[in-house]
Amino acid sequence: MRRSLSTMTFALACLVLTLAIACSDDTAAPAPSATAPPVPTSLPSPAPAPTAEPTVAPAPTPTPLPVGSTQPQAAGAAQSPVGGPTDPPVPSGLIEIPTIHTYRIGSSPTGIMFDGEAVWVASTAEDTVQRIPFDGPDADGALTVPLPDFYPRAIAHDGDTLWVATFFALRVLNEDYERVGSYRAGRRPAALEYFDGYIFATNKADGTVTAIALPQKIRELGGQLPAGVPADQTAPAPIGNYRVGANPSAMEWDGSALWVSNYHDNNVMKLRPWDGEILATVEVGEGPKGMTFDGDHLWVVAALEGSVAKLSPDGSIVATYDVGALPADVEFDGESVWISNRQSETVSRMSLDGRNLGSFHLGRPPGDMVYDGNALWVLHEGSDAISRLTMDGVTSETFPVGDAPVPIVFDGDAMWVANALDGSVMKVSLDGDVVDEIKVGNEPNAMTFDGESVWTANMTQTTATRVGATAADNLDVEIGIVPRAATFDGE
Repeated sequence: MRRSLSTMTFALACLVLTLAIACSDDTAAPAPSATAPPVPTSLPSPAPAPTAEPTVAPAPTPTPLPVGSTQPQAAGAAQSPVGGPTDPPVPSGLIEIPTIHTYRIGSSPTGIMFDGEAVWVASTAEDTVQRIPFDGPDADGALTVPLPDFYPRAIAHDGDTLWVATFFALRVLNEDYERVGSYRAGRRPAALEYFDGYIFATNKADGTVTAIALPQKIRELGGQLPAGVPADQTAPAPIGNYRVGANPSAMEWDGSALWVSNYHDNNVMKLRPWDGEILATVEVGEGPKGMTFDGDHLWVVAALEGSVAKLSPDGSIVATYDVGALPADVEFDGESVWISNRQSETVSRMSLDGRNLGSFHLGRPPGDMVYDGNALWVLHEGSDAISRLTMDGVTSETFPVGDAPVPIVFDGDAMWVANALDGSVMKVSLDGDVVDEIKVGNEPNAMTFDGESVWTANMTQTTATRVGATAADNLDVEIGIVPRAATFDGE
């Protein structure tokens, strides 16, 4: 009995450890050379910019990965680490199918951003940021910028300069990729965003958001400078570290306020940008992560529940929808929202009223996403890869049939589907209507057409069934045990 309890305790510990690894999106921080000082309530002035210009290397030619995959995800297979299957219902009606291209990029990519012209990716293990044009990392205009000892984790662009979040600070690069500024952040900055004249960084280890005002940008947008910023200041002005929740993961802007998702507190917070005052706190489900704003509503994924919540700007929850297992991010493409599902290895597309528009396999866990106005880009942090999804006019439609449909054949006029757990075959018109259903043997798992009749191999009944033009033409034939394949040789 004691040995049995010990075995159960060990198994339970392994299960908890596996779940923790699956849900974690953190990269271990390299040890700094000196002990980091405590988080300040206000930030010091920027460090002087270096004068040396870094070498800009052209982007390496990527190793091709599977290209052009267009198949939708089969429903109901993935398992959530907490709540069981969470895949959305099978889509109804005609849906668009994306063309998927996947490319190799730098090692340990942790941040992705679109600057209006190209996608940028930060690669922590290689100390680089990589510029990826619309046509992929091997196209003209691609480049890799080495950033020695930066350990870049996230990137943002303010329209003129590139901001890079490292483990220790926020660095600023000009258009020639020279460092022109360095600013203190909190502990372990993770997400980095530019919104309406401000740079914001979430600091996961101390539950804060660093805010830096860009006075010139604020003036150009007709905004009001934060208190304490001189009217004639042009340099970035550190405002402070705003206290939020535990493990702040992502940020979004709703046009006037900043939203922050607090992963360990299971909530999102709405903040006033110039002083960090909390305007609302909303419980949204377990493990909130990525967010997007569609112009009217905020969308938030709950990673540990396999769902996405739709919120109004005042924080009230409009609806919650099931998505794939362990969702990481959500992105708005101007018409719909996309959700990346890490454990399902899919992205799901959803209309703004919550209708499922399909789930599509990527073959590797997806993470953060950006939309460039034409394509959806999906980062694969654990695979050193990035996928580009485009809509090229390919469509698909799903029709209900029986239980566990496995084989399908075409007889020249209609489709035939064998339903393994119903022990039947269905004749389906090209419009998707079920014309007829015929009972055959147990578990028909294979099927073929001989020019006149459909044949099934019935796996648990040691028979093959011929389905003819009429019931009188039907025939059961004894064959070997566990038949699992069927074909026609022409005779």
